[in-house]
This record gives sequence, structure tokens and C-alpha cells, in this order.
Amino acid sequence: MNVIKLTAVFITALFLFIGCSGAGGGLSGTYTNEDLGDWTMTFSGNTVTNSFLGESTTGTYEVKDGNITMTFDGETATTKYTLEGNKLTISESGMTLTFIKK
Repeated sequence: MNVIKLTAVFITALFLFIGCSGAGGGLSGTYTNEDLGDWTMTFSGNTVTNSFLGESTTGTYEVKDGNITMTFDGETATTKYTLEGNKLTISESGMTLTFIKK
């Protein structure tokens, strides 16, 4: 399993373990978290591409009632999110990841 798929599965598993409006998408564009090695998530339609350390994997997502559900390689996780201006924050159980729209 390559690094990006392993990272996506790890994050998905973490959100399941600790575990934007409407069906389908709701987010669009590319959001970057530079604190974790230039990690990006690109949203288009109901598709999300997770890129980390030069590797990418594509999955699907849905936002509803303040939660985001992402599926990569058959692994699904749901967690809380907020979108304020160009800042996407994903959080659960005190852990927060912040991405800035580029």
C-alpha cells in the first residue's frame, strides 16, 4: 500500500476510532495543511482527492448537518467540520486539523 493510501486509511481509521450541508458535495477547490508536510485535499462534485508527500488517492465525500463523511478505498469515516471563509476545520474529540483554501 503506498504512503498516501496508508495515510488516508490511517486518518479514516482514526476518525472512526475517536469517533457541509445537503447530499453530495458542498465543498470545492483545494485546501492545504502546511503543518503536516504540504497535505492537500481537493474537492470537486462529490469527489475528494487526498494528496500527501507526493502521493494521491481519490475517494468520495458527503457533507450533512455539520458533518463530513469521506470514503477512501472502501473505508468510511464521519467527523465534524466547519467552513469559515477559506478555512476548513475538521475536528473530533479534541483533535483538530485545519486546511486553508488555495
